[in-house]
Amino acid sequence: MSNDLEIFNYITEEYVKCEDESSNIYLILGTLNDAKFFNREAYEYLTKVNREYHEWIDNEISKFNEELKELNEQNYNEAINQLQEKYNANTQ
Repeated sequence: MSNDLEIFNYITEEYVKCEDESSNIYLILGTLNDAKFFNREAYEYLTKVNREYHEWIDNEISKFNEELKELNEQNYNEAINQLQEKYNANTQ
């Protein structure tokens, strides 16, 4: 459990990067749309692709977060078991 804070910080940073990227793309698309660089259909398509892509990234970050938590829990339990075995060996 000693890595909980590190995992939280890492995952939070990844979510922030994803949100920043998505927002920046929306701003660029909005600017290009306002300047009439493409029609409404193209704008809607590109904003949809941006949303779907960043939803996928968000889901991948969530999955990775769960994997990291599981690994952390396994390592913690293994360490406790090893300490218990050493204690038992030394007290007999």
